[in-house]
Amino acid sequence: MAATVAGLQQQRLTGSVIHETELPESRHSPPAPHAALLTTNRQGTGTVQRYPNTEPGPGISPWFKVGLIDTYHMGIKVGLGWHGLVKCEGGLRKANYKSGERDEVTAMLTGEIPYDYIETMNPSGDEYYYFPHIFCHFANRGEPYARLFYTQEVDMGHGHSYWKEIAPYEEVEANSKKARA
Repeated sequence: MAATVAGLQQQRLTGSVIHETELPESRHSPPAPHAALLTTNRQGTGTVQRYPNTEPGPGISPWFKVGLIDTYHMGIKVGLGWHGLVKCEGGLRKANYKSGERDEVTAMLTGEIPYDYIETMNPSGDEYYYFPHIFCHFANRGEPYARLFYTQEVDMGHGHSYWKEIAPYEEVEANSKKARA
């Protein structure tokens, strides 16, 4: 079923109102609070019925925990994990800890999830996880993110901070692969 422009605008407006009410606390202490992302589009797999138990398999897990970092004009930003990076000729790459290399930059891998990908949200959680549950369409090559990139928290003083983008995910991956070769 094709989405109408008015329908998408309403979904974005509704999403921004719902999700921005859940995120003000995270602006003061990111990347908490945590949330669980669950897929809504794995037809025939019974993902929701088997939650929180899942079986290992290829691709991204049908549910996992993230840190709610912020909102942006089209959706929410989630923290996926901390990574140690080093500067290189092409920008930044992952530190090679196996060879004894130390990181120069600690960065959060961050994903943007458009409101269009969010089906619904349970702000109270459940008996397994008390933090919000966000039910998403894993609509971008089997993932819920429209974009991945690395960020660092910038303290603006007086309890305010923001997450500054420092490198695209693809660039860091390419530089890391080149360094391993």
